[in-house]
Amino acid sequence: MSLGTASENPEHHANERTLPPRPASVCQFCWEGPFAAYLGVITHITSRPHEQSPGALSSLKMVLPYKYTILGDTLGYQASLGCQWCQFILTMCGGGPARDLYRITLGGGSVQPRTVTNLRISPDKTQESWIIVNEEARFTGYVYAVADDPAAAHIIARNPILQVRSPRAFALARQCIEECAREHPRCRAILAPFDEDPFLPTRLVHCGDPDHPRLVPTDGARGKYLALSYVWGGAQPHSTTLLNISRYERGIPAACLLATIRDAIYVTHALGIDYLWADALCIIQDSDEDKRRELGRMHNIYRDAYLTIIAANARRATEGFLHDRPAVSRTKSGAFPFEISLPFICPPRPQPAPVDHAGHSPTLQQVGTVHLVPTYDHIQNRAVEQYSHSSEPISRRGWCMQEYMMSPRSLIFTSETLQYRCQTATQNVGKSFYDPSGERRLHDALFLRDPQLPKPGSYEWHEVHVAWLRLVEDYTRRSVTVPSDKLVACGAIAEAFQRVLRSDYVAGLWRETLPCDLLWLKASEAGPGLTRPAQYRAPSWSWAAVDGGIAMPRNEPDPPPDYYPAVVVIRCEAILEDARVPFGQVTGGSLAIRGVLLPCMLNASPRGGRGNREISLSSLRHPSRWTEPDHRNGGGESQEADATPVGWACIDADLDLEVRTAWAIPLERGSWAVQGLVIAPTTDLGESDSERRTFRRLGFFHIKGRDDGGLRQALQNKELPMVEVMLV
Repeated sequence: MSLGTASENPEHHANERTLPPRPASVCQFCWEGPFAAYLGVITHITSRPHEQSPGALSSLKMVLPYKYTILGDTLGYQASLGCQWCQFILTMCGGGPARDLYRITLGGGSVQPRTVTNLRISPDKTQESWIIVNEEARFTGYVYAVADDPAAAHIIARNPILQVRSPRAFALARQCIEECAREHPRCRAILAPFDEDPFLPTRLVHCGDPDHPRLVPTDGARGKYLALSYVWGGAQPHSTTLLNISRYERGIPAACLLATIRDAIYVTHALGIDYLWADALCIIQDSDEDKRRELGRMHNIYRDAYLTIIAANARRATEGFLHDRPAVSRTKSGAFPFEISLPFICPPRPQPAPVDHAGHSPTLQQVGTVHLVPTYDHIQNRAVEQYSHSSEPISRRGWCMQEYMMSPRSLIFTSETLQYRCQTATQNVGKSFYDPSGERRLHDALFLRDPQLPKPGSYEWHEVHVAWLRLVEDYTRRSVTVPSDKLVACGAIAEAFQRVLRSDYVAGLWRETLPCDLLWLKASEAGPGLTRPAQYRAPSWSWAAVDGGIAMPRNEPDPPPDYYPAVVVIRCEAILEDARVPFGQVTGGSLAIRGVLLPCMLNASPRGGRGNREISLSSLRHPSRWTEPDHRNGGGESQEADATPVGWACIDADLDLEVRTAWAIPLERGSWAVQGLVIAPTTDLGESDSERRTFRRLGFFHIKGRDDGGLRQALQNKELPMVEVMLV
């Protein structure tokens, strides 16, 4: 019976070489076909010496994709007999009745990131496997092999390290650190200006004997130390206080320390470093003066650390982070796509001797095992979810963001394995597969003590500002235990940005880019609204005044060429709780701007989504008509009769969803849109108050040019009267 036909590519003809014995899990047809063709994942092989001139070196020869056909009845029959590959093909095709004929193409290459990024897949050139059946893509994924398997000589990626506490894990981690120092020009450039070790923090934990740690004052000395980033998740009863600091300098009972601190001490010692910085022990927790001083140095502490230990998987300090990781499969058992393990015929390796009568060297062919892991689900037409740092407990904590971003080198204990992260790359220690899509890095200038500062308004300056906007998006999705810490917990990274941007920092925004920075809105259309804390924390126009994730519409790396401010900033100030902490908590703030103020109506939006509203503007013929908007239903009839829908608005907080009449103040105009704030007066607007009106922010609006009723043109031609508005 004819089973099918194999590839016409001569490199794939099994009869040109002797195949190793066939395992019972694969049928003879598949063994001599796709398996003899290395499942399509080997795109180059070393040519045999006898194919070249005498004395020539071996060279790489490209292998074309492997194509073959198989009868549908045969495929089903061999699958029923237990052939793994035939079962795999049928499953990929969604099951159901077999087709008359299956035309199958196998190919490979290198895996590429899912999104645009300047970071590479790790390890570099990880092999990809793709399978096309009857002209339809059916499988896309990467391939890995276990380190001690024969296939590892030909397959680049490895299985994840699960024993993160093992000597092997620490040895491989040290290799990553050494490779970074030796082979990463970007990382070397950050560290090169330091002719000597950095100054040490005020106090550190000595880890020379992990069972008997002690607190040591550094007295302005220089040296190497590690820093710890972790989630407290509750009180730490044995943290350093004024009462116990002298005792801790003599020795800290290791049994009293929470598991995460003990694990960090163990890691520091295992990596051959003597000192560890951990906030619970190195900051006097009941001294406001010590807290203020040490928090003011936070960006230096993490920037200058030789390495930061990130306990990413621990939800609280009592859990620790050195336990063995479970083997993870991100696909449901019995469903497709799924990870599959297959026998793998290793490409032949020429042996130098002996030579047979025909002058050919014998070849050594071994059978190993490879693992195919899907990265795309062609049945559901979507990417298969891969590991992301954003899923870890530490990524939900506000304080931890600046520790993560300000560390030029980190050893990350994830929920799945061990990672090394630097400015150049993120890689799984031990070379298991990792896709860095979605990862971001701070501009290198933020790590330099004396950076070459970009000129305000330049592309480089804009890059740094956009990086700040993206950080704010990340930060607002996190939580802080103490609500008043909202600005404090990102103060260190704000200070680092201020050194490069050279702009005044006002309650989370930059004076230089205020019209842009004010244009934030609720991140999720479908989710609940933002909430405003009961206790004052920031002026209403600052993102720090709300809890919940926000989005920054102007966070693109390339600045829009045709957006222009529609307001003039007259004054912007924030009242600091402590003038000695310029990036800390504020107790008040105000923003005086001069712009066009337009009455508007807010109605249910056809866009749907909680908080979305259709915005209608009153006639532009009467933009300065100062009637008092009714904040609830039942008022504003004269405005409603004269209002035309022009765009959409997103109201920040649920408590303002019932507002029907308000005011719109455009902040930016472009070729295709006008964007600004929806605001409401804090007091009644009487005739005597025409010189200055005080408002609070309600939300954000966006009006497309073709629907704006002439607003964009009127703003461009300066046809509309401008008034001074005070936002609080």
